Amino acid sequence: MFLVRRAVNHFLEKNSMEKTGGRRRVKHSAGLWRLVFRRFKRHRSGMIGLGIVLAMVFIAIFAPFIAPYPYDEQNFSERLQPPSLKHPFGTDPLGRDVFSRVVYGSRISIFIGLVITLLTAVIGITLGLIAGYFGGIVDAVISKVAEIFWAFPIIVFALAIVAAIGPSVKNVILVLGILMWVSFTKVVRAETLSIRERMFIKAAKVIGENNFKIIIRHVLPNAFPSIIVLATLTVPDAILTSAALSFLGLGVQPPTPEWGAILSDGRLYLRLAPWITIFPGIALFILVLGFNFMGDGLRDALDPLMRRR
Repeated sequence: MFLVRRAVNHFLEKNSMEKTGGRRRVKHSAGLWRLVFRRFKRHRSGMIGLGIVLAMVFIAIFAPFIAPYPYDEQNFSERLQPPSLKHPFGTDPLGRDVFSRVVYGSRISIFIGLVITLLTAVIGITLGLIAGYFGGIVDAVISKVAEIFWAFPIIVFALAIVAAIGPSVKNVILVLGILMWVSFTKVVRAETLSIRERMFIKAAKVIGENNFKIIIRHVLPNAFPSIIVLATLTVPDAILTSAALSFLGLGVQPPTPEWGAILSDGRLYLRLAPWITIFPGIALFILVLGFNFMGDGLRDALDPLMRRR
């Protein structure tokens, strides 16, 4: 028994090399991520998306130094002023500088998108791992619940819940985090169903590793590439959905600058002062496009079929 355990341990430690299709492929994590990074650097749209995201994050971090005015400073003598050198994006009905509000709004939008994605990832990954690894009635229950959530339009469901509990940043994050976990669960469940049948999982069971250790040490790391790609594509979805709630008055409340809320402020002045809605709309479009481009690049770089080329 000792020799069997020793042999299996040796197999697990050396699982960085395995035969696939008659070839030996290096699976050392550091080497794999270096390969992924090299492939990602050759993906033009992925690099463009990364540049956009990094630029937006830079703007969000240094917003107090970039914005020429406080986001809530009102000057009624300069209300609804068109874009100029003094106010590059013009002013809103309260005389606030739109450029400053858009710059500060990047903080709120990026923060909301990242926190919602983190919350949905924690919920969805946990349920997906449990459903895929244990199967049976556990898998059936989780899958049925996921199908029920999948059947409801998220924005309609979120509108109903936020209207009931009250609009705020915290409530928007909580509601969307609870509603958007299904995609993570489906992807992680599918990955887990495949991973649990591999030899190194069976070897781990032979040497007596408990299910929790197997899931954390072996299943989750192998599903991580798909999780990264999905997370990158979930952030823009979360940003757009939260912006839609703010546009409808059920998200971030004034005077906090958030792109959806700024769009809502300008909808009554669309003909008189279109710049109030144009510039935050462009910022929202660019950020979402950047995340989508970056997600596409990561997907192609992490594609196991592409790695062999």
